[in-house]
Amino acid sequence: MNNYKQIITLALPIMLSVIFQTLQGTVDMMFVSWLGTESVAAVILGNNLFFTVFTLNVFVSAGAMALLARSYGQNDHEAIQKSTGEILIVTLLLSSVLSLIFAPNASTLIKTLFNSSDHTTALATPYTMIVLATLPVPFFNVAFQTILRAHGDTKTGLYIFGSANIINMILDPIFIFSLGLGIPGAAYATVLSRTIAMVIMAYFVLKRVYDGRLSNCINHLHSLRITFAHVQIGGWASIQGIARPLQDSHVPHRNNCWW
Repeated sequence: MNNYKQIITLALPIMLSVIFQTLQGTVDMMFVSWLGTESVAAVILGNNLFFTVFTLNVFVSAGAMALLARSYGQNDHEAIQKSTGEILIVTLLLSSVLSLIFAPNASTLIKTLFNSSDHTTALATPYTMIVLATLPVPFFNVAFQTILRAHGDTKTGLYIFGSANIINMILDPIFIFSLGLGIPGAAYATVLSRTIAMVIMAYFVLKRVYDGRLSNCINHLHSLRITFAHVQIGGWASIQGIARPLQDSHVPHRNNCWW
């Protein structure tokens, strides 16, 4: 019974924090729906493309667990700090490359994958470009959360992402309606709430892994050593993760159901 209790105690916060992360797109759709049906369709397409690309963060999270589990198993604090530094570098490189590839081509990708009308594509493009251009923010959120989980902390991410959703719910109507930004306003609100979450998560990682010393963290960011386990585990997990949304993306294309 104690084992079941431990599993639930560890797994439940993780499950809820994942739900909170995906809820931000749902909150965006809720407020954008007041702008009209095509506006909702635009946000749906933007989120579909974002989450298709976002699944590649599994390369970081799955590989990170392999690196950190070994270090924690050896009770080697220096190795934990070094592995964490490598994870942060991989996160920065991967998310930056993906952002540079996908953000400028958002319009073409939406049109190709979802066969949307020119008008809906035009509505979806600004929202999509904003969330794809800031890919490093959600990627770092996943990396920080994975690092804290490996540290045995599954609740901090839950509290932070829950708070980020509340912030997003407050900012959405302000950016969309009060500031008159429309659909892009929803993207700005989401990015801002994610950035706040990222900064707070970074603080906890710095405190628990690097003893609260920024210089200690910087000293472990000077080298990049992507281990075979990282590539093997993270690479296959990424392929599996992106295959599902890509397969689903052909459904609206075949049915030609987007406006």
